[in-house]
Amino acid sequence: MSLEHSPARAGVAQKERGADADEDGAQPPRARVILRWPEVRRLTGKSRTTVWRNVRAGTFPAPIQIGGDNSHAVGWFEDEVVAWQEARPRAYYAPAGQEAA
Repeated sequence: MSLEHSPARAGVAQKERGADADEDGAQPPRARVILRWPEVRRLTGKSRTTVWRNVRAGTFPAPIQIGGDNSHAVGWFEDEVVAWQEARPRAYYAPAGQEAA
């Protein structure tokens, strides 16, 4: 029996592909994570007013309604908030005593 097809190797291959992977190694679709306001505030450092102004201006992801038709509860998709964070420009500061390039 070759090592590649041994039961021990099959377990390693399954871990490498992910526990939920099928025979082809494809991952099943994942449910999108919805963040409520406290988590959005923690991730962005922005006030509720600033976030809503940015949503209206189209510079921050729009929330989705969660709950029933009469519910005022909203949340944001985590992947959209993370993408927004990653698209933000970075500020680079020169060490003390030097000018920024």
